[in-house]
Amino acid sequence: MIRITNDIYRKMACEVSKLFQETLFFSGNVELDSDEGDYYAKLVLTAMRKGDEIIPVWWEFHTYLPEGEVLNDFQFDELFKYMILK
Repeated sequence: MIRITNDIYRKMACEVSKLFQETLFFSGNVELDSDEGDYYAKLVLTAMRKGDEIIPVWWEFHTYLPEGEVLNDFQFDELFKYMILK
């Protein structure tokens, strides 16, 4: 199992925050490659923005190593802590 680090949460939150600067509803994928190339992460997300809050309708967080997909300890509430919404 992969532990989702603060750095991964921070990078993913930055990407998701950018999306919600432009829209109140999003359904799609947000992808993230590590700087070192040792993992790939994909957030499948359907969510809406209400004020300063992102309300997830559906989400899945997948992580991949060179040998394939592996389980992770991702928590949407933890991701939200790193989001900056304007």
